[in-house]
Amino acid sequence: MTALFGPFTAVKPYTTASIFAASMMVFTGLLLAIMNIFFAIRNTRTQEDNGVLEMVRAHSVGRQSSLLATLYELIIVNVISGLLMGATLQGINMSGADTSGNWLFGFGLAAFGMMFGALTLLLSQFASNARGATTMSYSLLGLLYILRAMTDVQNVKYTWWTVFGWVEKIDPYGKNRVSPIVMMLGLAVIALMITFVVSAERDLGSGLLPDRPGRGKASRLLTGPISLVFRLERTSLIAWVIGIAIYGTSMGTLFNTIGDMMHSSPMVAKIIGPAAAASVGKTMTLQFAAMMSVVMAIGASVPAIAAMLRLNSDEQKGWLEAMHARSVSRFHLFGAYTLVGAVSGLLTLFAGTFGMALGGQGAKHAISIARLMRSFWGFAPSVLVIVGVIAVLLGLLPRYQQVAWIIPVYGLLSIYLGGLLDFPEWTKRLTPYGWINKVPLKAVAWDQVGWLVLLSVILILVGYGLYKRRDLVEN
Repeated sequence: MTALFGPFTAVKPYTTASIFAASMMVFTGLLLAIMNIFFAIRNTRTQEDNGVLEMVRAHSVGRQSSLLATLYELIIVNVISGLLMGATLQGINMSGADTSGNWLFGFGLAAFGMMFGALTLLLSQFASNARGATTMSYSLLGLLYILRAMTDVQNVKYTWWTVFGWVEKIDPYGKNRVSPIVMMLGLAVIALMITFVVSAERDLGSGLLPDRPGRGKASRLLTGPISLVFRLERTSLIAWVIGIAIYGTSMGTLFNTIGDMMHSSPMVAKIIGPAAAASVGKTMTLQFAAMMSVVMAIGASVPAIAAMLRLNSDEQKGWLEAMHARSVSRFHLFGAYTLVGAVSGLLTLFAGTFGMALGGQGAKHAISIARLMRSFWGFAPSVLVIVGVIAVLLGLLPRYQQVAWIIPVYGLLSIYLGGLLDFPEWTKRLTPYGWINKVPLKAVAWDQVGWLVLLSVILILVGYGLYKRRDLVEN
């Protein structure tokens, strides 16, 4: 837990505010960093790839205009985020909270997001396209996150040198440090200064790093749309599989602690007996595994959705024109993206579930891998239903396909946070994840698996029918 969310720095007597800050700074900072990476790349390298920036530069605008506009947007987005977080904490008025801590929490995270936005703009100058810039930015984020995790576990004094750890050093409601915010903004300014200097020398549509020369002839594995799409999604898929597997393994290592909460308590053992306490501890562990399985299923849906949405985005960029000009049917193209999306989701879910099962084998009362793998068989149909829904969206609303991201976001809110937010039970049924029984606590409902798989097949066929009859998406 220290590696995932940072060290628990709150001191007795504990308050709600101190516990909240100790457990949420790193996690929320990670979300802010991802948000800034998205905006920074979308408004720079993505626009270059799409040809939008070339049209803008044809008018009487400065060479740095797009970069400056993106910087303005990042500043506005982060300032608004900081204001909303600070004002919300003021309104909640948690036990132990104070005004300085509330605003340090908000603007500390805003500065953290701005820092990663600036670093992303700098890395975007080195990459030759948006895909390369995205890979470099998330690689840097992952590296800094791992360095922070390692130092937090070994020696928190070294966390000062990890950059990512600056956000936890703010310590709102505790020491209330301002110096980490100054350091984050200082690094952002330095990165931006270098970015503007480098951007002035870089050609449009190219990067400072030379492109690696490709093969003279394509591999025989790239002779069809399916293998081509798999090749394009390879790096993203590997990253998601490794990331979810690490997350699942981390959650599995907590099984021992969760089980011990009940059967290691002398008072509980006296009241219900050691055997009953051990049984209750196992039930708690399986309840925890069931909740983590929902999170991994939602996470596994992300690469599946991203892979399928490429069908329309690649078509809009003109990348599929050469394929349409050959004897490649729409069914072949649609099937390629759909298959890659489904395999990406299922493979990611399997990696996370199997990682959780392996991580839990170190517990005193280890649960069998076969039982924990119920989570994969139980939630795999929900991922397939998501694939079916996206298929319909691709054919029905190609220009508004980004609304697909509402599905995992709503799933996380309604199921993972629904109890905390007092959501009614029926709200969970509005997402495919909410129809799955509590595996691995319960057995897999194979009849449920059957009709969910059938539903996904029907949705995919409907999506293909809509896609076949619509016009091509043009830029």
